[in-house]
Amino acid sequence: NRLQTRQDVRDVAQELLLLPQTSHNLYLFHRDWLHLFRLYEGTKDPDVYPSYNSDWPNFAERELKLFIEDIFWNGQARFEDLLFSTEAWIHPQLREIYNTSDVLEDEYTDIWNYTSELSEQRKGILTRPAFLMAQSYTATSSPVRRGAWVLEQMLCEELNPPPDVDMEIPPPEDDAETIRDRLAIHSEDPYCYGCHKRIDPIGFSFENYGALGEYRQNWENGIPVDASGSIAEGEFDHVTQMLTLLANSPKVQTCYVQNWMEYAIGRPLEEEDRCDLQRITQRFMNTNGHVPSLLLDIASSDAFLYTRTE
Repeated sequence: NRLQTRQDVRDVAQELLLLPQTSHNLYLFHRDWLHLFRLYEGTKDPDVYPSYNSDWPNFAERELKLFIEDIFWNGQARFEDLLFSTEAWIHPQLREIYNTSDVLEDEYTDIWNYTSELSEQRKGILTRPAFLMAQSYTATSSPVRRGAWVLEQMLCEELNPPPDVDMEIPPPEDDAETIRDRLAIHSEDPYCYGCHKRIDPIGFSFENYGALGEYRQNWENGIPVDASGSIAEGEFDHVTQMLTLLANSPKVQTCYVQNWMEYAIGRPLEEEDRCDLQRITQRFMNTNGHVPSLLLDIASSDAFLYTRTE
């Protein structure tokens, strides 16, 4: 009889947040949110990445899990920390991706290594190998996958390509040597332009990261990477600037809350849930994006506590 009132539910939820297994459930949400299932859909081209082995996706995912657990148990547990923290637990096999000799130095061992000072290029979960590997192809990055993920998962925008449209991107040619050039040609098709004008600028911001998530200054053909672009919130030169523009956007905050609500109640939000979404999002913003408080607000909301009957 401890769940008789809304406050009762909130009090019990507060107790549950302190249990060790809660950290695993927090991770499972973010695993789904980041589409990390794609980590295991294929392998990487051995001609391009000769040192890659099948353990790397496991290490990359474990690394991200440790990062998220640190944010929630040892950090401020804020949405902003997920996007911009430079803390990391790095496995020796992933050291090549990070090029961390300047970070770990003499502290480096043959087990997981902790650092709180990754470079500006490695802020938050979207510049770590797990996400970048998952949103890549066998031998190359994928600005389309990465840009589409941001639109769908951070901005809650729908992407519905028309049926029977050729989705193939033109191969490299003399007048289209970079992925930016090739996507520009692809977008000349009016049926493709509507989506790509939204996807591509965001996706290009990630182009300093290859298919393993390794940082690079040049594309595969040696041409310097151009990661600049613009979105409604402003112009950027690279992904950290792009994410900074988005981070405080009410639309991004609302989308993160919406993803959590749908995960918690097990269904898409409907029109009747909009009042709850607006109220919970406002509280989320008032707490500077404090995720545990968000979960308590969801657990004591009408959307979570009630179901409609005919």
